[in-house]
Amino acid sequence: MSDASLFDTSQNVSGCVIEDEQHTSLFERALEGIFQIDRQGHYLKVNTALARICGYESTEALLLAQPIVNGQFYVNTVCQADLLQRVTQAGQVTNYECQAYRRDRSVMWLSITCWVLRKQNGLFACYEGFVKDITEQRRQTEATLQRQNEKLQTTLKKLQQAQDGLVQADKMGVLGQLIAGIAHEINTPLGAIQASSSNAIKALESSLPKLPELFALLEPQQIHLVFTLIEQSLQTTALTTARERRQQRRSLTQQLAALEVNKADTIADTLVDMGITANIVPYLPLLQSENSLFIVDLAYDLARIKSNSQTIQQAVGQASNVVKALQSFAYKEHTGQKKLAQVSDSVETVLTLYRNQLKHGIELTRHYENIPPILCYHDELGQIWTNLIQNSIHAMGGKGEIAIAIQRRPSTRGNDTGDSIVVGISDNGPGIPPEIISHVFDPFFTTKPIGEGTGLGLNISRKIVQKHEGWITVASEPGHTCFEIWLPIGETGHTS
Repeated sequence: MSDASLFDTSQNVSGCVIEDEQHTSLFERALEGIFQIDRQGHYLKVNTALARICGYESTEALLLAQPIVNGQFYVNTVCQADLLQRVTQAGQVTNYECQAYRRDRSVMWLSITCWVLRKQNGLFACYEGFVKDITEQRRQTEATLQRQNEKLQTTLKKLQQAQDGLVQADKMGVLGQLIAGIAHEINTPLGAIQASSSNAIKALESSLPKLPELFALLEPQQIHLVFTLIEQSLQTTALTTARERRQQRRSLTQQLAALEVNKADTIADTLVDMGITANIVPYLPLLQSENSLFIVDLAYDLARIKSNSQTIQQAVGQASNVVKALQSFAYKEHTGQKKLAQVSDSVETVLTLYRNQLKHGIELTRHYENIPPILCYHDELGQIWTNLIQNSIHAMGGKGEIAIAIQRRPSTRGNDTGDSIVVGISDNGPGIPPEIISHVFDPFFTTKPIGEGTGLGLNISRKIVQKHEGWITVASEPGHTCFEIWLPIGETGHTS
């Protein structure tokens, strides 16, 4: 594109162009701003759209004002030098985003695409390109992020008040025990988002003003090496302990000192923080330069920007999963009709809500056969898994093993000759004493201390299973307790 002009391709003379009537019409009718500037930033030619974007009543007024040269255009004065430096090195820059002032000093966001226009003999003629006003697009993006953040905050508040909104006593009791863990599961990603956002802003503020100096100091090959260093840092995922990092710093400091790298200990600290602890030989042209500390620090800041953005994305996904699980758990179907659903999905929803308790001291194993969806009361099934998992955690004192299996087996009760989906939930707790095992499904029967259980959980679970025309069994001995829920599979399902 650098060999063709938006204004005219017929002739270039000293950076100016000779226009014909067709090019003039296209130039003036363009919705995007179009410009030509010299090396100092003087506008040589602009179209009406650019004048309008910048708040001028005519192209003549914009040409007369010359806001770039007069320092009245870019909000960050580094942007002009940075943009032209990139264009000069690469030949073209696409969608360079920056803030600029309109004539009335109001601030707008612009997306600039620029390239070098050359004469027929190959010499520099001018910089040429086009400008899009993306202020509204940025505003909408920021507004969307703000709404999402407010939605997360609102959801957290609703979670804290959820106990007052649940109708079923057993469901309220279980959620009361879960609420602290759920709030923690959302507060954790919110904290990560806040910290990562702050770190990214600091890294951006630190690195952006230094970029022109970096491009001025280094040759293109060295600049490529800087970005290779950044990419290697971003690909490093291994987690290390504080002791391992101290050992890595000592070893790397010794290597750098042997290679006569100045300030070897300081540079080693930064490289270890970036995850660069081996194979540093390719980066010696950078590390042995007199500006090595400046280069490594800037590379570290640039790597932090992207890594913090990735952390934010992961945290948003984690919070979203918890919110979806809670919505699925709390949702009550009012139609009274069965719906086609995967049994394993409702199990996983409950496990998501219990993730905070399960990850501290409990080893969870799953074995799910590939079973098709069945007609069921999906939200009510979730209450069964909640009661059983909660009971296992309590019985083991929060430490032990839980195994969940979902299988398809021939029915073993009554006249039903079809198959059933069998969900088995077992733990390695102390077991249920023989003298009380026959009473565990009785209403209000509980082995928990007063105030910690209603005695309704297993009774309600059995009623839900019976509503599905299935049954629930329990077998227990010291060190092993297993509940099995049998849900018959019909060809078309049955409604109660």
